[in-house]
Amino acid sequence: MIEKIRSNPGTVVDWTTAEGTAKVKLRWASTQTLNEIKDRHAQPVSFRGEINREVNEVEAERDRIEYCVVDWSGINGEDGQPLACNRDNKVFLYEYYPPFQLFVKSKLAALNVGAIALREQEEKNLKPSQDGTA
Repeated sequence: MIEKIRSNPGTVVDWTTAEGTAKVKLRWASTQTLNEIKDRHAQPVSFRGEINREVNEVEAERDRIEYCVVDWSGINGEDGQPLACNRDNKVFLYEYYPPFQLFVKSKLAALNVGAIALREQEEKNLKPSQDGTA
């Protein structure tokens, strides 16, 4: 089970709207992944002789969405044709279609809580007991 968390292939969840039900594959982003994304969008800035990092939060959020939304099926464009699951469409739906943003945020929060609980359980099971037995 630890390997499944480390590889983080994603989880398919149903997104039900007035148009029907779509399948969206989401994966939570670890702290390490989030930091890597943030680092890609950080620039050093000087203020009163001190060097600080300034992060372009808009672009970092777009990269987070690209990473966390792995795939989908059943999402159609305005023309009724299937919408390709690519960076531009992921970002567009997330930024301009509030129901999609709400769905993604709530499901990622649930996946993150589940992943944390699973990690804690695995760590607990790996620790030796008080009497020295496994």
